Amino acid sequence: MKKNLKSEIVRVSQFLEEKPLTDDELTLIGRRLDFNFMKNNPSVNHQCFSDEMKRKNHQLEGDFMKSGSVGGYKREMTDEMVQKFDRWIEENITDTELYEKYWFGA
Repeated sequence: MKKNLKSEIVRVSQFLEEKPLTDDELTLIGRRLDFNFMKNNPSVNHQCFSDEMKRKNHQLEGDFMKSGSVGGYKREMTDEMVQKFDRWIEENITDTELYEKYWFGA
């Protein structure tokens, strides 16, 4: 999605069989899909869950939404965790378009 957000928005809109979006609508949707916008938006950032976990004295560092950078998971997950995800992906979605286009292990 980060490579060409506008074209992905158009694809989703077409998939949903919505009316064509205007340039203004595409721009507005693109702004609202920006990671920093979502990270600061209480409607989508799940901050309430992080706050509740911290309130209950769980060892929790950071927030629900991390950096939003491609490959950022590598800073948050152990090699073992990444290997588990990679195995699950290989066993469950290797024959799909999702795997071919978006597999994050590559």
